Amino acid sequence: MKSYIILHISQLYPHSQIDIYLEVLQSDGSNYSACVNAASLALIHAGIPVKDIVCSCSAGFYNTVTLVDLNHVEESVNAIPTMCIALLPKSKQTISIESSGRINVESLEKLTQAVTDGCYKVLDVMKSVISSHIKELNV
Repeated sequence: MKSYIILHISQLYPHSQIDIYLEVLQSDGSNYSACVNAASLALIHAGIPVKDIVCSCSAGFYNTVTLVDLNHVEESVNAIPTMCIALLPKSKQTISIESSGRINVESLEKLTQAVTDGCYKVLDVMKSVISSHIKELNV
């Protein structure tokens, strides 16, 4: 799976290109989201200044239940509509969205809200990882 997400990297590296290659060693589901989040953390870990942390999450809608951060089994069920987004939380800008399955408008709104809320929960975890990494560097 190839995905290209343009990150708004500050102007410190004009005319530069950063290639990130990711290999999924074990798939428990939500591969796209895991790769987006890993790439975002890798840039930060490498010390590359970014204007925002890209975070991603997936969700699905089964009967009346919204499932967030789908596992492999949940993703494999063809009958449920799924959505995966990547967003820039500071600007609240969606930079990538992928959806599959049929869903009515009301359920689509619920699914969109659930996956967006999931992104912000993932962001909280990413921020805590970044914070603990910075503390380790300062020790």
